[in-house]
Amino acid sequence: MRIAILSDIHGNRTAFEAVLADLQQTSPDLILHGGDLADAGASPVEIVDRIRDLGWKGVVGNTDEMLFRPESLEEFASQSSVPPSFGRRSVRWRRRPVLC
Repeated sequence: MRIAILSDIHGNRTAFEAVLADLQQTSPDLILHGGDLADAGASPVEIVDRIRDLGWKGVVGNTDEMLFRPESLEEFASQSSVPPSFGRRSVRWRRRPVLC
């Protein structure tokens, strides 16, 4: 059995489409995802919708969790080796609305 696992897509549709093309050629028996699907890239909604449509099972990554449970970002920052002041600034920035 051939298993493909992809993760850390982070909303990057160009990279995701390249992986899809490769998966079509290699035809694995099972495809799983390791989370971190949406945060940071230009196409988070499209990536999540496509993976749902494909029916791939997987796990919630830390950045995925931060999107639906924002307090987890603060918890993550408190456990990080990044200086605390940087973590607090990052948390405040994430909570501001993004204007396009």
